[in-house]
Amino acid sequence: MLSNTDRRACHPHYRLSVFDRYDLGNGYIKKDKIGHYFSDKTNKFYVNRMSELYVSQSQKFKKKIRTRIETFVDNIYVDEFQDFSEKDFDLLIDLTRCKSLNIEMVGDYYQSLVTKVNFKHSKRPYKTYGYDDFKKMLTKKNIVVDENSLISSKRVLEKTCQFIIQKLGIRIKSSSKSNGQVIILSDIEKATDVMHNKNIVKLFYSNAVKGMKEYTPNNKWGYSKGDTYNEVCVILTDSLKDITGSKILKFKKKVQTQHILYVALTRSRGNTYLLTNKLYKQIVSLDNA
Repeated sequence: MLSNTDRRACHPHYRLSVFDRYDLGNGYIKKDKIGHYFSDKTNKFYVNRMSELYVSQSQKFKKKIRTRIETFVDNIYVDEFQDFSEKDFDLLIDLTRCKSLNIEMVGDYYQSLVTKVNFKHSKRPYKTYGYDDFKKMLTKKNIVVDENSLISSKRVLEKTCQFIIQKLGIRIKSSSKSNGQVIILSDIEKATDVMHNKNIVKLFYSNAVKGMKEYTPNNKWGYSKGDTYNEVCVILTDSLKDITGSKILKFKKKVQTQHILYVALTRSRGNTYLLTNKLYKQIVSLDNA
């Protein structure tokens, strides 16, 4: 917990806007010192450490903060709730203890564990809880979970939603009026045409996939999060070849793979093509012969 003298940095004229990556020359300062959270050089807090600062305080002090917030705030709206993890998640959950404060948090659980940046952490709580256990955890904290109001996607097509339900076991509905299908490529000529089509975005699991740069435009499954394309071709990994059959995929400990695949499958407003890794390698081999 910070001392009273350390709390001098809470004066209103200090601004909350600097990232520690921009102040690398400041050296490491221990977490029980205000310098870990605040830069004397810029008179600004490190915004990406503020949640950590809050949750490290005593319950008595956090209660004072919540009371202060309730005095001036009636409603808090949080978008992309699934992207708040670790201390950021702890902060939001703690704020739900405010009795007179209404907090609306909107998000897609199955887009958690997916990020466009290389930010490494334990990804708590999403890697700790499956979806059902995650709901139970929120319910125990007196948080009402609404699974129906926003279940319909304006982008994802009806056929794609049906495929996701059948193969990934994820509930999703469509309100899109567009036509399109999930097309499993099995003919090498058709698959080659798709891979050479500049109007179809090719989505790869990793940059390490051989030949990825030859087929444009392209992106990674996880890095496509937030994007919308007219058509996509998802190049599958060997471990996901069963998605083209009649089986329901079992991810078990590979929850993150399920989430990243879900993101890739929900990027297209038109056709979504699926290409097995085996057939993809054949195309690469023929193109480089």
